[in-house]
Amino acid sequence: MSIAVRPLLLLALAAVLPADAAAVPEDQVRAWSLEIPPRLVLEEVLRLGSSDTAAVEDPEAFWDVKSVLIDAAHRLFVLDAQHGRIQVFDHNGAFVMTLGFGIGKSPGRFLTPVGAFWLEPDSSLGVVDAGNNTITVLRASGAFVTRIALPGDLRSPSSSLSLPDGQIVVSAFSPSDSTVLHILSRRLRIVRSGGHWQEGRPLLVLRRFGGMSLSWHPKMGVAAAYRNPGHIEGYATDLSKRWAVDLSDLAPLADSAVLRAGPDGKLLMSGATRVREITGIAALDEHTVVVSVFQPATFTSSLIVADLTTGQRRVLDLADPTDVIGCAFPGHLLLHQMVGSEYVVLYRIVEPPGACVLN
Repeated sequence: MSIAVRPLLLLALAAVLPADAAAVPEDQVRAWSLEIPPRLVLEEVLRLGSSDTAAVEDPEAFWDVKSVLIDAAHRLFVLDAQHGRIQVFDHNGAFVMTLGFGIGKSPGRFLTPVGAFWLEPDSSLGVVDAGNNTITVLRASGAFVTRIALPGDLRSPSSSLSLPDGQIVVSAFSPSDSTVLHILSRRLRIVRSGGHWQEGRPLLVLRRFGGMSLSWHPKMGVAAAYRNPGHIEGYATDLSKRWAVDLSDLAPLADSAVLRAGPDGKLLMSGATRVREITGIAALDEHTVVVSVFQPATFTSSLIVADLTTGQRRVLDLADPTDVIGCAFPGHLLLHQMVGSEYVVLYRIVEPPGACVLN
């Protein structure tokens, strides 16, 4: 995602959407439908955010959401980069508390936070900070634990997620071998590295490496989306590459579906989509991914649904900038949307069935 991806979400694997979650009024429900295969039908369930994005004193305002974590109590931990904090909301969308002390270099503060992950489920979490080149560990209650430098020679981190075995995947560039994916232990030490992005002089490669967004599925492994150029790759948990799909140019797709991201369903335009910047990815099932793409020229976004088995790819063009954060509860997808202000929105996945079920 920017958001890193983006960005990405760590999933509470056994979580289910509570029956008493706050419902969106029927006349305000946003529904998106991509009718041609592979199909994607989303229906809005819950929306977090405030109309005053830039107000740091507003605990519900977001400004550059990077990732969202969910605990066993179905609370949402939203990492806000520009405010340098994590905002916690309950399953009804009510604000609970703030973690972190804002922007800065001192312990407990962040310069450029790019991702968060559970270090101990529901107990402690880590925040990857590109500005300080560090990982900060916080209790879920808000207490500061420690801050360490990124291990090895890692630079320019862009995303992170936790695996079911407790290890952490971090996207960052290693000048020594040009790898961009790294498995960390619970002690935050590098276990293995992979994902060789480009050969060449390390500093030149680093400037070209625009970062990645990450997702995970038990039958797919780690899905990684390179922001620029636009392509996605799949890795096993030992970081051996499984597959790769080039999304840099979707010009051959003449049957792209186009809908406005709003309740009026206004049509914008038709035609093909050229991928400019991938901002997020989610593995919906063992062979389907959804990727968000930002189009700077029009300040709009597209959702690309790709079936890795058939090779089919379809595009849903949106009027407002939208980033895929990742799967949330089984059958639910989180998106980061900029509709005047910034919002984190939970959608129920009507189709494909069985999406985002990760246990």
